[in-house]
Amino acid sequence: MYDPIKALRAKFPPPQTLSVKVNCHDVRLLRRVLSARGYGNLQWRDPVACPDVSADYDDKLALIVRNYQREHQLAADGICGPLTWASLADYKTWPAKSAPPKPTREAKLRKAIVKRAASRVGIREETGHNDGADVERILKRAGGVKGEPWCAALQDCNVEDGYTDCGEHTPYDIGRSCSGIVSRLAERIFTNAKQAKPGDLMIFKGGTGRKVKFNGKATAFCHVGMIEQVLDANGKFPTIEGNTDPGGSSEGDGSYRRLRSPRNCVFFRTV
Repeated sequence: MYDPIKALRAKFPPPQTLSVKVNCHDVRLLRRVLSARGYGNLQWRDPVACPDVSADYDDKLALIVRNYQREHQLAADGICGPLTWASLADYKTWPAKSAPPKPTREAKLRKAIVKRAASRVGIREETGHNDGADVERILKRAGGVKGEPWCAALQDCNVEDGYTDCGEHTPYDIGRSCSGIVSRLAERIFTNAKQAKPGDLMIFKGGTGRKVKFNGKATAFCHVGMIEQVLDANGKFPTIEGNTDPGGSSEGDGSYRRLRSPRNCVFFRTV
């Protein structure tokens, strides 16, 4: 059974400081831990009963944090910082650990690629027709034009920029077509979700676009997102995607964080 307090204690370094208007996956963990402590919605702690806990740090959550702080002799400011995290984990201060091993080339590249993707969360189309300065710039870099779908073009930019940030050239071209990724770069495609890592891509089957041969069958692919973290307790991947919306459309108006099931998709190894 999932224990959010154990999940919190296993984190090192401790989660980031959270306050109103922050949106990230650590907010979900905070909601589950508070629930396990008897604060807020008591269903938050259970991924089965409440699989889609909000990642938004809103005013209501700040009030719950403030109540917890007040009852645990902490500064009741509604901000979940190091001392509040430590208290939630039953620590006085977060225990120190020995210096982590030097990151490998792969780890550096994956971190840089995900960082670039995170920096583009919030991009929006101008009129909802695959347009606007940021979207058109992304499409142009990937060889596309205004009005074309841009989910793949966004990942092309994220991966290329991540490699550049590490002083390397990208050894392949993602381009702007989901089906094209599968057909042109088949040697990097895999299907086992447990092998997927942050920075890899999820490519979703479906749609009415061009079909390519995959596992001996003509298959269309309609959307692509980047994995931001490994599978969560609910068996879903936190992702960063373009050309989507909060409901998960493959024809949405911007770049959003999503939670995605690994069903009906393939994966692309970026590093």
